[in-house]
Amino acid sequence: MVAVVYVITSGCAWQQLPSSFGVSVPTAHRWFTRWSGANLWQNLSESTSDIPALAAWTRTIHECAAHRFHR
Repeated sequence: MVAVVYVITSGCAWQQLPSSFGVSVPTAHRWFTRWSGANLWQNLSESTSDIPALAAWTRTIHECAAHRFHR
């Protein structure tokens, strides 16, 4: 999940995913597509909306993911 969040929030291309994350580009992209299709990012944002320390962070992830998924 960290690799996927890195790509969607940094704005880098999937092909630029550093190998240090320990996951291949196709695998990371496949999980992103599955999670986006299942509304994971929105659900994560909604479930943390009442926790100030997490709300802004998860809302940002949701917005970035929505932008990338609808390209």
